[in-house]
Amino acid sequence: MNVEVLFLPTVAVDLPSKLCIVIDELRATSTLMKMFEAGARQVALAEGPRSALEIASSLAEGCPICGERGGLPPAGFTHGNSPREFVPGSLEGKDFVFCTSNGTKAMWEVSKGAVVLAGSLFNATAVVGTALREAREKGLNISLVCSGDILGTKFAIDDAFAAGYMALLLQRESRADGMGDVEWLESATAAVRLYRSYLAELGATDQEHNPPKEAILRAFWESLNARELEKVGLSADVDYCAQVDISTKVPRLHVEGDRLVLC
Repeated sequence: MNVEVLFLPTVAVDLPSKLCIVIDELRATSTLMKMFEAGARQVALAEGPRSALEIASSLAEGCPICGERGGLPPAGFTHGNSPREFVPGSLEGKDFVFCTSNGTKAMWEVSKGAVVLAGSLFNATAVVGTALREAREKGLNISLVCSGDILGTKFAIDDAFAAGYMALLLQRESRADGMGDVEWLESATAAVRLYRSYLAELGATDQEHNPPKEAILRAFWESLNARELEKVGLSADVDYCAQVDISTKVPRLHVEGDRLVLC
């Protein structure tokens, strides 16, 4: 199977033949992982703040709304987009509405994919294992979709770093199980080279299972996303998101009429 990296979600083509892993390191897909770890049942994805309020009003009374614009929760939202807000057990059985500048927009962009999963460093091994298994079963290629920045219009180095790591994991897992059926397209090769460059600066190699946290933070702090979070007093989220394999949750996108829901 072919593995590609889409550095912007808007360039996605041939979606029905692909399994998509949507990545928004800082912070949407990282936050989603913590929401499901905290016990959320499902999360409806809104296209904008007004849509989020409308969806919430049509669901159960008091339905929580999470997300951000400019890094902070808009008026009427009950939670922001910080993964640090959600602790295990705090959301047991609850449904949510979620809206962010880049991550939820990317989910809408690729919603016609045969399978759409949410991924970040938090669940890298789990999402790669799921993707590899299902892509084989269904005869799909894999697209690692970077959510980008500025409403999905600009390259985001934090997403590209994570995509490079996941492309490497896909190849490693494919070889480990004896299949060797993963072939990187040029975009995946570029993302892996970017990822490896941060390790090389520290004298590390990709032979270690997880990237050193210092390498992750070097990549993150070169991103506009991290600098914008620092401006609004959320730089702690940057450090928090630099964790690998702390979740086995693999959120999956479902289309329900004109709504998108993650379960």
